[in-house]
Order: sequence, then structure tokens, then C-alpha cells
Amino acid sequence: MEPIARGKSWGGRKTPKRCDRLSSTTLILCVTACLIACLSAYNFGILIGQLLSDGEQQKCERMGPPADSDPHHPAEIEGKDGIGARVKPQLQLPNVLLVGAQKAGTTALASMLYQSGVCKPEVFGNDPAYYSKEVHFFDRPNRFRQGPSFYARRFRHCANSNLAMDATPAYFSFADRIRTTYDAVGNNQSEGLKILMIIREPIARELSVYNHKAYMYGKNKHNNTFANDIAWENGDILSFAEYAERTRGHINPNGTCRSEKQRARPYSFQYCFGLYASHLENWLKFFDSTNILVLAYDELLSDEEQIKRRVQMFLNFEKDVQMGKIEKRNVKKSGNKIDLPSCSMQSKLVATYRASNEALYKLLRTKSEPEMEQRPFPRFTVSNCTVVSYRNSRDKVA
Repeated sequence: MEPIARGKSWGGRKTPKRCDRLSSTTLILCVTACLIACLSAYNFGILIGQLLSDGEQQKCERMGPPADSDPHHPAEIEGKDGIGARVKPQLQLPNVLLVGAQKAGTTALASMLYQSGVCKPEVFGNDPAYYSKEVHFFDRPNRFRQGPSFYARRFRHCANSNLAMDATPAYFSFADRIRTTYDAVGNNQSEGLKILMIIREPIARELSVYNHKAYMYGKNKHNNTFANDIAWENGDILSFAEYAERTRGHINPNGTCRSEKQRARPYSFQYCFGLYASHLENWLKFFDSTNILVLAYDELLSDEEQIKRRVQMFLNFEKDVQMGKIEKRNVKKSGNKIDLPSCSMQSKLVATYRASNEALYKLLRTKSEPEMEQRPFPRFTVSNCTVVSYRNSRDKVA
């Protein structure tokens, strides 16, 4: 192909002849002018972008934090790494969880550990005082949806502590959610997590739950989600037999929880807390056996020093640390309190929990770690019963 000659056309048009006479000086001036124009446009674009960014920031400040954020501690601003990609700051979650079982001595055990130097959660604003023991992050949707940052802020003051603990007994049913959250936060925190659980003969535990709910309902009938299932619609408190029948309705003959019952009512997972085998089996799916210490409520009552030694070894306390005293807790006086179940209802509950208890004993025989765990783990001893309950004639033997 021949080069286009001066004065000839490109596609039929003539090239202007005056371009032939451009000097080198003129060309340099043209190029310089173009460069200055480009730089000016670039700087102008940056200025406009900054003004828009400042406007959005002021708008956000006027709007305040999102509705589900912690009003006392706004969410952390994401940092930037060396190449400008946005990265979230590292969160530190508690490295000890006391997950249950409810009404099996968790308050006494938690108090002893907090006295011994384990860092406890911080309470913000109008939070109830018991949040200083149990955060209720994983079991309450309105708190869980606020994310790991919301949870980690409760333990920000524990940065210089070797151990920080959340002692929420309702976590018994949330092993999968806990594992997923700790994995998402990263830094191998799920691998270092220590899990404590203490279990009690399930009928005695069920009676203790009933008494606690009756007491709580008597204090606040109109705003108590935990205890609102203890009464009929007219406000009358259920007898223990009626409450226990509701619990039995949530349990399959094979000792597992009826899933359709759990979906039908909020917090109904609590009716299955006494099914220790299925809960422990689930925890062992998500966490190594070495990091799960199962304790016996009866030993907590009969041999406090031995319980302390087990916990001290499990959490790697320094040998010279003086462990706190284990005090009896949740001793509440109530006119509705029942000391013993009726013998009729006790027999029904023994049958209800038999399959689960036997599965638990078998599971614990195969659980060889951690080394300080009680072996052989004691079988449950059913307490005494009464022919007629102290409070309600509806508990009479049929």
C-alpha cells in the first residue's frame, strides 16, 4: 500500500496544506497545551469527587447509625491495606463458652470463674444486669443479626486477659451457629475455643426450670418471654404436671426432639434441653472432643474442690491462681415452688428420658478426651417423689 502523499486525500478528503508548514516549536507548544488541559480536567474531577464524598459523609452523620447497630458503640470503620482494598479489622471473640445446661449450676460455676480472673462481658446502656454473665448473642435473633462486631464489643475490654467467657446456658442448642461464626471471624479462634457444659439429672432440671419460670412470671407477667409459657391465657400458672406434659410432647420416643414442635413456637428448643445425648453429639460434630469438658452437677454439689481442679486443668490456669468459691445460686423463695414431683409424673418422665440418658452414657464412654473429664461418668440418680404435690391437687396420682 502506498503512503498517502501530502495534499492527497484519506477516503476522498484532502489533507489541509497548512499542516505541512507546522514548525517543531509549534508542535511542542500544542502537546504541552494538551497535557495542561488533561491535568486540569483530572484535578477538577478529584475536587468534584471529594465534594460529593463530603456531602455523603455529612448526610450519614445526620442520619445516625443503622437501626440494628449498637447505639453505644458504632460499628468499626473498615480499614485499608497497602493497595487500597477494604478489609475489616480483626475481631476477638471470647475463648471460653459455658453453654449449659440451663438450671444445672451454670450460674455458680460462672461466678467462680469470674472471681478467679476470667474476664466477663461488658454491659451497655439499658441492658439487664444478667448480661454481665450471659450475652445471649447466639440464641436471640435480634442480637445475632447485628453480627460478630456487636458480640466482640462486649469483650473489647478483655484484650489483656488470657481468658474471656460468655456463660449463656441457652447456647446448648446452637453448636453449628457458634462454629460458623467463629470460623467466619477467622484467626483460628474456633480451634482455640474452650467449651464447658454441666449436666444434671433431667427430671430434677425440669422441675428447677418450672420453679424458676413460675418465680419470674410472678415478678413480671406482661413482659417475660422466657416465662410466658408457664401460664394459661387467663394468667393461671400451670401445675408442674401440666408443664411437664408439654415438655413430653416435644420429645420423640427415641429420645430426640420433635422438630415440628420447635418450629411452631419461639424458644421451644428449651423443652429439649434435657436431651443431653443429642446435644453433645451435635457439639462433637463441630468441635474437637479435647475442647469440650462435660461436668456433673452432682459432683458440683458433693466435691467442689474436684470440680475446681478439673476446670483449672482444662482452662490451663496457673497453678498458683486461687480459684473462687462455688456458691449456691438462684435460691428463690416463691409461693409456687414445688420441691418434689408427683410420683406419677416422675414415672412418666423417667420413661421419656430413658432413651436419651442411655445414649448419653454410651457416648461418654467413647469420649476419651479431655483427660481431666470424670470417668466413668456417673449415671443419673432420680430424686424422691411425692404422692401429692404441695401446691396443686391436679398433680395427684391418677
